[in-house]
Amino acid sequence: MVEQLNAEIVNVYNSYIKNNINELIVQTNSPKIYDVYHLYSDGKITYQKGGNEYLQKFEYIHQNSLYYKTMEKKIIDENLKNNTCYTSYNNIFHFPLQSDKYENTTYVILTKKECIYYRYMMNKIIENLFA
Repeated sequence: MVEQLNAEIVNVYNSYIKNNINELIVQTNSPKIYDVYHLYSDGKITYQKGGNEYLQKFEYIHQNSLYYKTMEKKIIDENLKNNTCYTSYNNIFHFPLQSDKYENTTYVILTKKECIYYRYMMNKIIENLFA
């Protein structure tokens, strides 16, 4: 399931690549016209201004990273054992672009609607894997 969804996301990302340029980033357009959305391997969705301001301005978080519950034998002190902790799952999905901002995280550039949909699908898979 993970491999299939990962491949689908990468294929959608690749469909926007023409002559080594992502069509979702149009340098000639005004940055006020549109935002560029990123879906990260940990489920985070961010956006920033497009056009010639792409990668020049602040990146805003649209949705935070997904986390799954895992039971670990993590001893915080002598009285607290087997606590529930949350761990980011950015090592489960792997996308073509390496993030400079978020360590050990990869991403793709998609539309806002696609980012939201694929984040939802990533979350469903994670919930099933770690239920």
